[in-house]
Amino acid sequence: DLRQLVEALPKAACLTVPLIIERHTLLPYYQPFLSVRQVQAARSQMAFSGSEGLRLKLGLTASRLQSASKVLFFSSFVKQDAANVVVAYWHRIHQLPGVLICPRHLEGLVVFEHSGLDRFRKILLLPEDEIVQSRALALDIDPNHRQGLVEIAQFSRELLQANASPQSMSRIREVLVDGAVALGVASSTGRLRLVELASHIDAYFNRLAPDGEFLILAGGPSTPEAWVTKLLRKPRYTHHPLKFILLANALKVRMVELIFDVGPVRITTAAELPSATILRTLEVPQNQ
Repeated sequence: DLRQLVEALPKAACLTVPLIIERHTLLPYYQPFLSVRQVQAARSQMAFSGSEGLRLKLGLTASRLQSASKVLFFSSFVKQDAANVVVAYWHRIHQLPGVLICPRHLEGLVVFEHSGLDRFRKILLLPEDEIVQSRALALDIDPNHRQGLVEIAQFSRELLQANASPQSMSRIREVLVDGAVALGVASSTGRLRLVELASHIDAYFNRLAPDGEFLILAGGPSTPEAWVTKLLRKPRYTHHPLKFILLANALKVRMVELIFDVGPVRITTAAELPSATILRTLEVPQNQ
């Protein structure tokens, strides 16, 4: 668990459990779309119990997107990391679903083909390792899809670095519906115009790579996919963040509008939880 890791690190590292969770894990990416209880349980488990069963508690094991997950890195970072921090490492932004382009350098990533490497399951492999480099394949980004993929990568980075609190699903729905109304795919009262919505979403997905997560989530030109209508009608705390990212981007809704509000749902601070010295909430700048 992270508590043991923090205790084993030299004090000069100045790392706490909250700091590690917020700067070095993917929980901030999921956090705005989880319930307060889910986030509290996840933080507590990561601090004291490890990660076993965590994906199930967050509703991730049922997601179809897991089948399209990849291990990715940016080739230029291998030498850069080695020079700056001694060893190249896996950047969390590059491991997010749908991120195929580095949002910082705006260049395609490299995928590590790790299938068939069961003997390395308990060995930490890093991007600079020979076995990784020998099975690395640079993604071929179609110029017609590049801008759409850049926007997805930048939305994803903004979400990850925001460390936003859990949000009200009804408020998120209102923001998305406002975007639909502005584009004419919903009436002024918020009633969905399904034919127009399906056509708009279909045209949007044509700007993205026709495989992986995007192929799973794309629908047809006549009827919108169920996840699209669910987010616009009655969203729940079980939808993957990528769905919110894609729909917000398609409806020209900014990420900041989606995950921040004057009065977001309040998450209990760690000072109100057991072992407050370890779980106390810190607001810190996020890195990639």
